[in-house]
Parts: sequence; structure tokens; C-alpha cells
Amino acid sequence: MSRVFRVPKAVIAESLDGKAVVLHLTTGKYFALNETATVMWELLAADGDSSRVAAKISAHYGVELETAERDVSAFVVELLSRGLLTEGE
Repeated sequence: MSRVFRVPKAVIAESLDGKAVVLHLTTGKYFALNETATVMWELLAADGDSSRVAAKISAHYGVELETAERDVSAFVVELLSRGLLTEGE
């Protein structure tokens, strides 16, 4: 089942050389993302639909869709717990 997420206004990100740093302006905490997490972050920030993001990850990395869905879901749970994503339109 597809879920839609968005990046809160208090969160900014900057990518450089395939890696990203995400900063929560309210808490002042920042998070460094590796290359794969950066791709997932950019897709989630641009689209927000977890099913479409998983399909794109599956195609991009040549992994089974189920694996991509599991990876995207785990990443989303981590982002939600840190306040870097919220669920909803």
C-alpha cells in the first residue's frame, strides 16, 4: 500500500558528490546520508509516494521490488522518528 510523505518546512538538505546532509532547523541536528540514502531522500523529497520511490529504487539498483520496498520503508521509519519526514499530502 502506498503512503505519501513530505519534508517539513523546518528541514533542509544539501547534496554534494552523491551524498547529502539533512538539517532539522528547529532541533539543530543534522544527519549525513550515504549515496543510497541520498537517492532515496531525493526521491522522497521530490515525489513523496513510497511505492513509486521503491519502484524507482528497484529499477535504479536492479534489486527485487520487495527488497526496495523493505529498504524504503525502514528508511522512512528512521526519517519519521527524527522528524525529517511527516506523513500526509
